Amino acid sequence: MSERLRKGAKGSGRLDQAERRRRAGTRTTSDVRPTAPLAAAALLSHLTRDDDHALALRRLVAEPLLALQASHGNAFTACTMAGVQRQAAPAAAAVEREVPGLSEETAQEANKLIQEHKRQEAIDVIVTDLASSGQMDLSLLRKRRVEFSATISGEGLTTVLGYKKDPVTKARIARLHRIQIGREAFGKGIPWLYSSILHEYQHVVQGQPGSTSLVPGGVVQEGRLRQQEVEAYASEILDARQTGIAKRPKQLRETWRRLHDYWSRLGVPGKRPLNDLYKRAHTEAETLLGKPLPHFTPLP
Repeated sequence: MSERLRKGAKGSGRLDQAERRRRAGTRTTSDVRPTAPLAAAALLSHLTRDDDHALALRRLVAEPLLALQASHGNAFTACTMAGVQRQAAPAAAAVEREVPGLSEETAQEANKLIQEHKRQEAIDVIVTDLASSGQMDLSLLRKRRVEFSATISGEGLTTVLGYKKDPVTKARIARLHRIQIGREAFGKGIPWLYSSILHEYQHVVQGQPGSTSLVPGGVVQEGRLRQQEVEAYASEILDARQTGIAKRPKQLRETWRRLHDYWSRLGVPGKRPLNDLYKRAHTEAETLLGKPLPHFTPLP
């Protein structure tokens, strides 16, 4: 017999305790006579009588009670409601935004447009927000916009539309870039789309003169392209709190998997300038996930 059935067969513990008290001569709650209600009833009958004694009693007892209720009772109610409001305010302020790097209006509008299958409009809303907050320089982009493309594979693609020579260093400088965002950037929420756009923009930054990029553009070769992907995916992880993928473990792990895949295909000379960035991205990803990540192979 289960524990719950055994208790049911014996009766509840509360009833047993009351019965023991009754048999021992101890009064239980049910044994107490309702003297207070009877006294109140007697007082009420006196107050409602129509004679001089009742009138004096009403002036002595009833009217002061009503005045006390009107003053202290209302004040107590006001204090209680103010306390409830003060307690409710922090709860509303503690609501965490899904995409901290975008305004709440932008995130909601972009999500609405995606549901309506208006992908270019959703991209435009996000990019406008990024440009206004200084996260993107639209003058570096073809038509000053990020474009949706239904034909490319993957989340996005960045291409350079011609080069020119730097008059001082004689190095090749990208004229304009074309960023295209594909279908795979959609369907996983605004954080994934936002992060994909920033990933492609990192490739734009890599091609600019005086860039702080660890692997500047201008050289088209397999090793350099792999380095650029390592830097772009590492930047995605370091921006994860801003884009919102920090709260999406599956997406964060996928970003780390791609980063490590490109890292593993680099030789030691290609890894050396990115080693510290690789380690920082690994530390941040493990901190956000709260658990160890596999496949971590930094240089000694």
